[in-house]
This record gives sequence, C-alpha cells and structure tokens, in this order.
Amino acid sequence: MIVCGAVLAYLIWFGGSRHASSPENQERSGPDIPTEYLTKGTGVKIVNFYTATGTISRGDTALVCYSVLNAATVRITPAIAELNPSISRCIPVSPQQTTTYRLDADGTDGSKANSSFELLVEPAPPRIEMLNVSATEIKKGQGFDMCYTVTNASSLRLDPPAVSVTPAQKRCYHWFPVRTTKYTLTASGDRGRTDALTFTVRVK
Repeated sequence: MIVCGAVLAYLIWFGGSRHASSPENQERSGPDIPTEYLTKGTGVKIVNFYTATGTISRGDTALVCYSVLNAATVRITPAIAELNPSISRCIPVSPQQTTTYRLDADGTDGSKANSSFELLVEPAPPRIEMLNVSATEIKKGQGFDMCYTVTNASSLRLDPPAVSVTPAQKRCYHWFPVRTTKYTLTASGDRGRTDALTFTVRVK
C-alpha cells in the first residue's frame, strides 16, 4: 500500500510539473486514471487519446488530448507540437481537411503503445461578413446603395428581388425602391446551410 501511494503521488506531481511550464497549451481537467494502471506493471499505457469534438468546420479549432503512463517519449502524427509524456495534456489543432491523428508512446522499459482517431473537417458554413446600406429612409425617386461581403457561399439571394446579387468578397448595388420594403439577403452553402440578414428601406 505504501508503494502504491508513492506511485500515485509521483504521477500527480509529474503531470502537474510538466504542464506548469507550458502556458501556451490549453489544459483540460485530467482524466480519471483506472486503478489497475497505477498498481500493475511498468509497461507504457495510453489511458486516453481523443478529441471532444469529432467534427469541426474548416477554420475552427479542436483540442487533441492525451494521457499516458510509464512513457519515456510520445509523438503525435501528423506532428502538432513538441510533446512530453503527461497524464493530462491538450493541444489545439486546426486541420484544413479530415485528418487521422495517431499517438505513439515508447515506455521506459522499451514497451510500445499506440492509439488513433479521425477528426472530420467540413466546409466552413456560409457567412455574410458585412452588410451596409447607405440609407434606411429615402424620398420617392431617390436611390440608395447596398454593399456586402459574403464568404463560403455557393449562392446568394435577395428577397424580394430588386437586383441580381452574387456571392463576392465585396460588392455594391444601387437601385430605386418605389415603396417601403423589408429586404432579406440570404447566403447558401454546403449541405443546405444558410446565413441571412434583413434590412428595411422606408420610402417617404
């Protein structure tokens, strides 16, 4: 019992001392370590290797987390950071495509272990980044300008139709409403996802 208690205390101190010197890493609460991992054998063991989010949009960030025991070295493929053995560590990743991550751990006694998972990356959703109108109230016969910036969209629609809009990093249109109208600009993208903004032009 004294030996087991000493091993547990060492592991807690070892993991904590590793993280404290790496403020750039995003840490999560340590996983529960099964008792049998602490009391049996000296071979390397991968307790956990995972991401809490199995799917992300391109450009977003996920955390890749691992927990190992009795390890001399660890490495993740594809490489995402300089790694050290730890009982709880998470590293942010932003892959541009679906990626399989593999953790290889070499034990202090020469033993080896590995684990892997796939992180799915979907196209980024459509987004209307900016929508500006030159005026929200105009006199009859007066024109106004609408400018917008749209990203990740395959199509763009203005309801009710007034001008023929198309997706673009930046585009402006000028027209002459004849009556007060509420307009909706809708960007559509992958898998039917949409983003929409509305504005009203009052005609006096």
